Amino acid sequence: SSNSVSNSTLDTSFNSCVDLPVLNSFLHWSYDPVNASLRIAYRHTGVDPSKWVVWSINPVEKGMVGSQCLVAYHHSTDGSMVVYTSPITSYGTDLSKGNLSFNVTDLSAFGLKDEIIIFATLKVPKNATTLNQIWQDGPLIDGSPGTHSTGGPNVKSMASLNLLSGVAIVRDGCGGSSLKN
Repeated sequence: SSNSVSNSTLDTSFNSCVDLPVLNSFLHWSYDPVNASLRIAYRHTGVDPSKWVVWSINPVEKGMVGSQCLVAYHHSTDGSMVVYTSPITSYGTDLSKGNLSFNVTDLSAFGLKDEIIIFATLKVPKNATTLNQIWQDGPLIDGSPGTHSTGGPNVKSMASLNLLSGVAIVRDGCGGSSLKN
C-alpha cells in the first residue's frame, strides 16, 4: 500500500473543510457534538522535508502560549513520519513531547512529496461552538524542531474554527478539493 492520501479520500471522510488563510494549509474536519469529539485532517502543502508542521487548538485564548499542538515532520535519517503531541507553555518552546489538556486518539501523519497531513481525533470541551486554532511551520535543526519565523505569514497563522457551521466549501478550495454537503 502507498502512503498517499487523495483529495477525494479527504472529501468523503470529513463533513467540512476550510482553506486556512496563510502557510498553504487546509483543515478537513467532522464534529460530533454528542461525544464532543473533533476528527481532523490538517494538510500543509508546499512544505520542504526539512521543516516541521503544527496544528493546534488553544482552549484558553487566541495565541501561541497555551496551544495544544499536534506536531509532525520527516525523520532526518530514514524519512519516516514523526508525529506527537506538545503543549506550549512559553514562547521559548522547543515543541517537546507531552500530554495535552484534552484527550487525543488516532494520531498519525502522512508525508507526501511536498506536504504533510496530520490526522487525529480530539476530545473538545462539551458544548463548544468555536475553537481557537493555530498552525505553524519551521525548520528542523539537527533533526528536531527549531524556532519558526517571527514575521510574515508565521505571525498570522491563527483563526477561529466554528464547529457548528459545518458548511463545506464548494469551490476549488481545500487544496484542490471539491467538497459537497
